[in-house]
Amino acid sequence: MQDTFIRPAAQASYDAYLEHLRQCRECPRDGSGRCADGQELVRIYLAKTRTG
Repeated sequence: MQDTFIRPAAQASYDAYLEHLRQCRECPRDGSGRCADGQELVRIYLAKTRTG
């Protein structure tokens, strides 16, 4: 089993995205899509995972 490590900067962005999902009525609960704000949070998270 491989441990997954998320860089601290990316972790904060991921946590923000998860908090958004808990509160957003537009983002589907099944993960099939995202509102514009959710999409932007994912874009930020992915950028931080690539750059640290």
